[in-house]
Amino acid sequence: MDTQFISNTVLARGISAPLSAGRGHGAFQEALAFTLYSEGGVSRDELDPGNAGGTVTVEGVTQTTYNHWRAEQGLPERSVLLSTQAERSGLYHEKYYTPLQGDRLPREIAIAVFDAAVNLGPQRSAILLQRTLQHHGAELALDGIIGEETISATWETREAKGEGPLLSDLLTARKVFYRELAQRPPYERYRQGWINRVNALHQFLTR
Repeated sequence: MDTQFISNTVLARGISAPLSAGRGHGAFQEALAFTLYSEGGVSRDELDPGNAGGTVTVEGVTQTTYNHWRAEQGLPERSVLLSTQAERSGLYHEKYYTPLQGDRLPREIAIAVFDAAVNLGPQRSAILLQRTLQHHGAELALDGIIGEETISATWETREAKGEGPLLSDLLTARKVFYRELAQRPPYERYRQGWINRVNALHQFLTR
């Protein structure tokens, strides 16, 4: 992946530089730019179990996810091919970034858990963060919910161990999960692409 191209995409979305790592940083647009680049455009991969029945996916949004989101908005079903960039952005903010408390986490962790959530699901992404925090000594339940305890533990661990170690360990945990998942068909064909995505994310966040 071309991390410079991704950075330019971020700039095009109105972000002039890497955002503050402090609380209330508002990293959603930066997170979205990386994830949309990683997801690509339109996909019709019939072998992808996450793409039920080989139906079309647009920038990572499946037809099923789009139908559910439209229903919540009081809108009728329609092809995800007709979804707008604004709709996909709204869906990702409401269904992934906000439930993961993105604006209350350190910038680099917020972007990392968001990207993992889009690829693995919000609960799995939250558990990976909680397991990483446990590794650093935090006493947390692996409940897949980023609440007050997980948020506090994230900031405390980051302040005690530094930004780099926590991020690296979180991304390593994600790669370990992929390697274990890839031992089962049909996931093995996606293994290297998943690992490349995590490596690109690390480069993007430490640029």
